[in-house]
Amino acid sequence: MTSDPSNPDGEGRWLSRAEPLGPPWVPAHLPPALFHYTDASALLSILQTDKVWASDYRTLNDYMEGDLIRAEFGPVGERREILFVTSLSTKRDHLSQWRAYGTYALELDPSKLTMLPGFQLVKCEYFECDEPIWDHWPATGRAKVIEKGVTQHVDLACLAPSVAAEDAAKLVTRLILKHAGFREEDEWRLIGIRTLGDDTIRWRSSKGRVIPYLEVSVPDAITRVVVGPQPRQEVAYRALDLLRKHRVAQGKPDFHVVVSDTTYTTL
Repeated sequence: MTSDPSNPDGEGRWLSRAEPLGPPWVPAHLPPALFHYTDASALLSILQTDKVWASDYRTLNDYMEGDLIRAEFGPVGERREILFVTSLSTKRDHLSQWRAYGTYALELDPSKLTMLPGFQLVKCEYFECDEPIWDHWPATGRAKVIEKGVTQHVDLACLAPSVAAEDAAKLVTRLILKHAGFREEDEWRLIGIRTLGDDTIRWRSSKGRVIPYLEVSVPDAITRVVVGPQPRQEVAYRALDLLRKHRVAQGKPDFHVVVSDTTYTTL
């Protein structure tokens, strides 16, 4: 998917080039699988509860997160709304993500993620720091283009019922734009927007910080778990396969367990 400066409607890379015009999360344009890289503790929690966590976007590992378009949109929704993100990738066995995020990758069925009430699946759009964000198309910048697409294709009333549609579109756009330094992760995001006081907001501690998060139920979306590079990988594989069989005996959906082909080790 490419951007076309000659396109008067300014179709962005996050939108499909197919007709009719539509975003990448519609079934015809979804990737075959999405992967959530995580550590053993988080994986165990996910498999025991069939829930992943969507965390406050301000706690993610890009310190510019959300700042990229604040100059254009202003502090929309920053007082009462919290933006939540579950980070996913199209990369199944990716060395930099094994290094950064953990020793397991949970494979999820994207078509199932599109059906979760109160959440939206979106593909990130990347740009360079010195790249003019607003000058890609005549009279309209990338953020405005994405905002227009969000307004047309996202059920904002379902995603953020307590937020005005115009503000909700800006909030979603804020979560789509990312710095190009993260481009190799090819990130997709499951996003949610909640207002302070919402009973579904949970709180946890991590690395000395208090972090708000949402629980996202994904029992039918888990299709595979990749055991990443780690000491005694075969032992880790057998233990995880035992947990898989235990789940099946309890009547939960089955999934495959496979081992990473990446020959990475820590010295």
